[in-house]
Amino acid sequence: MNREYEAIQISVYIDAVYTILKEHNDMSIIQLSFYSYVVNKTRFLEKEIYTAKTKKDIVVKAISVISGDFEGFSNAMPFILKAIHIMNKSGLIKVEGNVIHLCNKEYKSINAKLSNFENKAINESKRWSDKRFIKEVLHCV
Repeated sequence: MNREYEAIQISVYIDAVYTILKEHNDMSIIQLSFYSYVVNKTRFLEKEIYTAKTKKDIVVKAISVISGDFEGFSNAMPFILKAIHIMNKSGLIKVEGNVIHLCNKEYKSINAKLSNFENKAINESKRWSDKRFIKEVLHCV
């Protein structure tokens, strides 16, 4: 694999992970990995797929954003996990068990803002167990 491509992908996911944790402070590795992929995938869309007015099944709707994209999701996982590892080693985040906490809020993010829909979906998914969450993700993709 091209080292430049790998470096770009990792830096993109560092930004996505930081953007999520800046607003939510802590999150499970499974959910953070998923939402990092979603944030990166939807970052350049002109219009949001769903609005924040959505209340029913908001997590399922968030998961549906990557419906049918198992290959892309699977290919992104190594980059997301490397991004988390680099951030942990540099002190930006702290990994405790399966939960990741933001330690340094001084980092300057490129993206820096989640949509209202993404925020609501993340808040709702925190109520779900990781087992239930990953089961829904795998069912959808």
